[in-house]
Amino acid sequence: MSYLEENYGRKTATNYMEAIYDTIEKISNADVIEYQLVDPKKQIRRCKVVKTKYLYYRIQEDIIELLTFRSTKQNPDSLDL
Repeated sequence: MSYLEENYGRKTATNYMEAIYDTIEKISNADVIEYQLVDPKKQIRRCKVVKTKYLYYRIQEDIIELLTFRSTKQNPDSLDL
């Protein structure tokens, strides 16, 4: 969060962190099918956190494993996880 505060300001950093927490809450309460499967072999899914960022994650047993945050403008084929 300190990186976000230093580069984007406290309000933006706080809003972004709230969006992340909200997204994780939605994932934990949602049907897995709701979010796009981007790598079936590794069971990696993505969901939009904010307008410009995706969260890539997978669920293993009861654990949500956060893998990376990426810009919506980046080519998803270049994702190497």
